Amino acid sequence: MNYILEKTEWEKIFDTILNNTFSHIKNAGREEFSYVINERFYHHQFSNYLYQHFISKDINIWEKQILFPEAKTNEVFTWKNININNSAETKEGAIGRGTKGNFDFRINSTPPIYLEWKGPNMYSVVDIVQVALKLFSNPNEETIKILSAIITSSKTGNQRHLKTIYNHFKEGLEFALKVLNINHISNKKFYVYIATISDNSIVKCHWGPFNDLETKFEYVETK
Repeated sequence: MNYILEKTEWEKIFDTILNNTFSHIKNAGREEFSYVINERFYHHQFSNYLYQHFISKDINIWEKQILFPEAKTNEVFTWKNININNSAETKEGAIGRGTKGNFDFRINSTPPIYLEWKGPNMYSVVDIVQVALKLFSNPNEETIKILSAIITSSKTGNQRHLKTIYNHFKEGLEFALKVLNINHISNKKFYVYIATISDNSIVKCHWGPFNDLETKFEYVETK
C-alpha cells in the first residue's frame, strides 16, 4: 500500500505547531516557555499530530512503519571537520568520513519525506550546513526534503533579528550546496518552513517550496 502525505497535510501540521507555540508564549510567558522548551518539543508535537492525521484515515503509523524518528542518513559525516571558509576542505574532511548522521524524521510515504527541525533558539550557519548536507546527500532525487524552524529568541522580532534568520539560512545553504557541487535546486523538492514569534505576532519568514538560491524571504506577519 502506498501512503501519500500531501503538501497541504504537512503544512496544516506545521501551522498547528506554530500556533501552539505562540499560545504557549502568550499564556506562560516567554521566560517560562524558554526554560522548559527545546527542539524535542517540536519533534513530539509533530509525531503526535502525524499520528492523529493518519488515524483519521484508519492507518496506524507505528503498526505500518510509516514514521521513523532519528532515521540514519545514507552518507557518513564528520561534523567537526566543517570549515565554512573552505568548501573543498569541508568536502574532503567532513563528507564520506566518520559515522552516519540522523534525520529528525523519515516518513515512509510515496515519495519518501525527510524532515529536519530547528529551534527554538536561533540556528547558526553551521546548523544549516549540517541540515543541508544531510538532506541533499540523499541519492534519491524523488525524496522530499523539509526544513522547519520555529524561532522564539526575540521579543520584538525586529529587522536585525529577521536579517539574521535569513543570512544564516542563506549562507549555510549556499555553502552546503557548493560542497556537494549542486548549482540548482529547482528540481530538488526542497521545502522550507521558517517562522519567528515575537511577543505580539507570528512572522512566517518562508513558508513553502524553496526552488531558487536567489529567493528572498517574504516575512508574512499574522496575529
